[in-house]
Amino acid sequence: VTLGGDHGGTQAGDWAVFVPLSAGSCSGAAALTSNGGAIDATFSFTAELSAASTVYALCLAHGPFGAGGVTASDFDYHPHVTATLSFEPPSRPPPPSAPPPSPPPPVYGCTSSIGLNYAPSAVLDDGGCIILGCTDSRTSAYDPLANHDNGRCPMMHVGCTDSAAENYRAIANIDSGDCHYVGCMESAATNYDPVATLTGVCIDAVPGCMDTAAANYFPNANTQDDSCLYLGCADSTSVNFDPTATEDDHSCVQPAPGCTNTLAINYSPVYNVDDGTCIVLGCTDPTSPKYNPDATHSIPCGRRLLAAAAAALPASTANSSQGCCPLAAAANYAPGCMAACAPDFACCSFPVRGCRDPTAINYVDGATADDDANPCIPSVEGCVVSHNTLDFKPDANRMSTCVWAWNGCVDPSASNFVPLANVDDASCRYDVAGCADPSGANFDSTATVSVRCYYQYTGCVDPSAINFVPDATIALRSDCRFASYGCGIPQALNYDSRATIDDGSCRLGHEQEEPLAQSRQEASAALEHEETASIVIGAAAFAVGLALLVGLGMALRRHGGPGV
Repeated sequence: VTLGGDHGGTQAGDWAVFVPLSAGSCSGAAALTSNGGAIDATFSFTAELSAASTVYALCLAHGPFGAGGVTASDFDYHPHVTATLSFEPPSRPPPPSAPPPSPPPPVYGCTSSIGLNYAPSAVLDDGGCIILGCTDSRTSAYDPLANHDNGRCPMMHVGCTDSAAENYRAIANIDSGDCHYVGCMESAATNYDPVATLTGVCIDAVPGCMDTAAANYFPNANTQDDSCLYLGCADSTSVNFDPTATEDDHSCVQPAPGCTNTLAINYSPVYNVDDGTCIVLGCTDPTSPKYNPDATHSIPCGRRLLAAAAAALPASTANSSQGCCPLAAAANYAPGCMAACAPDFACCSFPVRGCRDPTAINYVDGATADDDANPCIPSVEGCVVSHNTLDFKPDANRMSTCVWAWNGCVDPSASNFVPLANVDDASCRYDVAGCADPSGANFDSTATVSVRCYYQYTGCVDPSAINFVPDATIALRSDCRFASYGCGIPQALNYDSRATIDDGSCRLGHEQEEPLAQSRQEASAALEHEETASIVIGAAAFAVGLALLVGLGMALRRHGGPGV
């Protein structure tokens, strides 16, 4: 507070104290040291007045003062002194420094650049990205990133997608998982199909011999069994024994007993069984260097005459005058032959004995004499095989032909008729052709072989519809949906609930989001500033009001003194 006027005797060191006007005196002024104090050389003093809306009077004390300092009696009460007061804020410690401003909160938004609402300034994704695309995972156009369908997924047609199936649907692009396959479902059939679900034509097993080298080869057989027969001579003692033969066909060469030793004088190539009658000429003296262990008839050891040599001797060499041979096996044997024939036996002739009947099974071609020990056996032709034949002839001894037993269905009207079968095996079956699939439009409950099934499909038959079903057989006009382009995103400003295909026109208003957020921050800051300003203005208003109250309510007049 600065005292104005000519100060009227007031000097530095005097005291000035404000007391409430309601006190009516300066009796308490000495104790109110905060309401005033000593006046300095500039005629100013400091007062701290804290009671709002209070009217103050001024108490002045002129020095010098006693040893006890200023007392209440030193003050003069001036309730009518007018003065102009100015206030200074009290001396206070400076306010603490404001903390550094907090970093702005992170900006949330769509951080995916492919999002329709992509926010480039966003640093934290808020999970609200709108990504258009086909959201049907069943289609080839499926976009795993899309979360909002754009209506451009290809039309889905459910059905069997396997072209090998009976119910294959050509336009199907989603497999229904219920493909039906026609095939033979009889495990005993040669064409059994383990994946078949609809009974088809079965090829029954036709057992038989499938080896073309076998006598009973069955052309219609499709399943090899153990019935193959291989004909031939099964007599291991026969000259034409066939070890591969399983059935004797009576083709074994009949025995023609005789001498088979080419060194014997009675050898004949007609013979195939040696009967021990060979006559081999030679030295039978073991001590002679000319000894022949194979000789059966002795000749002088100084000579050796083979059968071939003996046959070459001229007729004059033999005792032809006698015309006989001393050997009992000879055709011209006679016990009275001259001894001159004995050394060489060139006079002997030997017949070829055997059956001379060409129709007999034991006919010996080249035989010159009958063999009483092996008479002719009449030939009886026929089938000599006793099993797997239909015309076996027990008394036959010469193979002709056989009617082989071939099993199968012999009814030409049967589905499994076997053309060459001649033995019915009770396997005939009679198929009924028709659609055996209960889901087929032409299902036939009596069908045993599934053929020509037709299937019905429902759907929109309007080609202009976006859900047109080309193979629909049952029209559902009410199901047709037609293209309506527009924004199909409900969050968009221009959302069109009628849109079926998104045309990319959606406006989400994300361009206003950033300015809107900025204006909100500015508004908040302005509000904060306004509140701070109100506090300052209130404090100033309080001080001004106090000064006015003091100015108006206090009449500070020092008796005869200057204005303060």
